[in-house]
Amino acid sequence: MQKYSRDREGQKGSELVLDSRRQFGMRRHGVFTMSEFDPNIDAPSIRLRQPGLLVYLCGIATSLLTVVAVHWVNRNGTYIMGWFVNGILPGGAILVGLMSGSGYAIGSRVFHVKLSKLFLALMFATGILDYFAVEYLTYTSVIGQAAVPAEAYSFIDYMRDQAEKMTFQGHHDRVPGQPLGIWGYCFQLLIMLGFAVGAMAPSLVVSSMQYCHRCQAYLKSHRVGYLRSPERWSDVKALKKTERKTALESITATISNQAQQFAHSVSQLPLAETEASFSGLEASLPKDAAAVVSFTLMKCPHCDAHYLNMHLSTYAANKQVATAGLGAIDKTQTLRPLRANTGPGADDDGNAPPPRDDGLYRAS
Repeated sequence: MQKYSRDREGQKGSELVLDSRRQFGMRRHGVFTMSEFDPNIDAPSIRLRQPGLLVYLCGIATSLLTVVAVHWVNRNGTYIMGWFVNGILPGGAILVGLMSGSGYAIGSRVFHVKLSKLFLALMFATGILDYFAVEYLTYTSVIGQAAVPAEAYSFIDYMRDQAEKMTFQGHHDRVPGQPLGIWGYCFQLLIMLGFAVGAMAPSLVVSSMQYCHRCQAYLKSHRVGYLRSPERWSDVKALKKTERKTALESITATISNQAQQFAHSVSQLPLAETEASFSGLEASLPKDAAAVVSFTLMKCPHCDAHYLNMHLSTYAANKQVATAGLGAIDKTQTLRPLRANTGPGADDDGNAPPPRDDGLYRAS
């Protein structure tokens, strides 16, 4: 019996009051790189290390644990992957997929492996294989309990019945609905795709994290600064809606221009001077400000490569919170000398050696 959960209708999302890319003048994706600021700077050409044994073991472990857990739950009469949200979103399959694919993401983050697009595609394929593995284990359990030989009831017959005899039953419904028939194949396809997407999602999140290609390490949060508008939200909120809208548009335009000036002032500065520029920003999140721009400085744990992200937080005319990304400055894509190092392998200039193959990764 298939089940799905119904969510209450959420409140209407807050409208944004700022087209950040238009007003901030950012390029596509809102990211500047050092090679864009200085045409004489070449982007690095470094082959990244590939996921090694430990990364794969982490992924295989969570996949096996998920398959066993779902099989055990299925045997107890609960088909988690059949849970749907609003009758269309395969929430259960996505949740199970997230659990299955989490190991690859955790392993790649812990061991600082930058996942490629090919790896993400393989994760999607692995999710589909895991889906059929779960279904096959459930099938063997069904025929085992019914004492039916596999020759009399094949796996294909089981999958056909799963689709054509699929029914929906809401939380407050006492009896299930009518079998879906041929439409059941569409929902089974949604379940399979939901599982595969869920399995790929954790790795997709990790792959989007900022990465130092020179040191082959993920960046860590280093400093945060805030630029606030002088106007107070308590004062702006008291205005009439039309006046509030006009005031907020003016406030966001002004503070966005100020953020743009700060971004350009540090765009070509080294890390030390970029850090010094944060002294002109507030160290803690301002309260009761009508608009705030947060500057998050992320840094490589081994060298001075860094990444500056800018984010606007303000309010809409309907008094709902409104946010927008104001872009970023990427200073990780140029080769920089590492900090002075006197350890084994350091050269005459005090630069640490490049990353080596430590046995956990296969050099590409």
